[in-house]
Amino acid sequence: MLWLGDNMYYLGKQYRSYDNMFERNLKVRNYFPVLQLFLAQQPNYAIWDDHDYGWNDADRNFPLKDTALKIFKGFWPNTYNTEDTFRNTCFTYRYYDAEFFMTDDRWYRDPEGDTAGSYFGPKQVAWLKDKLSSSNATFKFICSGSQVLNDSYYGESYAKYSKERNELLDYIANNNIKGVIFLSGDKHFAEMSKRDWKGYPMYDFTSSPLTSPVIKLRTSGFVNTYSVPGTLLYRKNFGKISISGEPDNRVCKMEIFGKGGDKKWEYVLNANDLHRK
Repeated sequence: MLWLGDNMYYLGKQYRSYDNMFERNLKVRNYFPVLQLFLAQQPNYAIWDDHDYGWNDADRNFPLKDTALKIFKGFWPNTYNTEDTFRNTCFTYRYYDAEFFMTDDRWYRDPEGDTAGSYFGPKQVAWLKDKLSSSNATFKFICSGSQVLNDSYYGESYAKYSKERNELLDYIANNNIKGVIFLSGDKHFAEMSKRDWKGYPMYDFTSSPLTSPVIKLRTSGFVNTYSVPGTLLYRKNFGKISISGEPDNRVCKMEIFGKGGDKKWEYVLNANDLHRK
């Protein structure tokens, strides 16, 4: 199970103290016995976004970021990066021939408004480039709290830090790092985005929300020109990724399900198509 941020929400002023933040996390875990069972039955990997980090749209200036980090790592025992230069939540893990690059879009994030500012930050971008270049995984899933490919400034997106985003996408395309797919949450709806980047067909699989209210952003001016027709879903949902096929013909199927388990749509990609043409 991948948790892509906003896994629980700090309510009111709960982000103002260690005790309140800890109590909120503990209450969410204890309140839902079915969640405890779910967490115990299979591996769970998590990144954070603003609402399980601090206040709404919180960035690197959040004053209790060290507190938030300690609590998050206590409740989500991921295989975190242990290099001395890192104190954030980024890490990678491998499952057969798929590798997941779990990023932190809060710890180094600059305040919005400067398109030349940091989203992942120079250290994390360098780390991500190195990990992508050295990976021999068939599929390389880059997990981000916010959408990556769309250019809309409505809400939060990597587009607001276009210099860093374009640098990362250029690196992937120019070095022809095969098999890259972005996974994102945050938007309170589901969709698939597809964008050609210097001849590299890139995809962003967005699944959100799992428990939060649905937001129909299209009525508020949000337009994603790279949204794949038929994939926009304004309902609570969860996504599923399945990988199959022979070693030289691996296929990734991405599906969206409603809260009752009914499938809403699927999208299939062949690994042989995920590279620069």
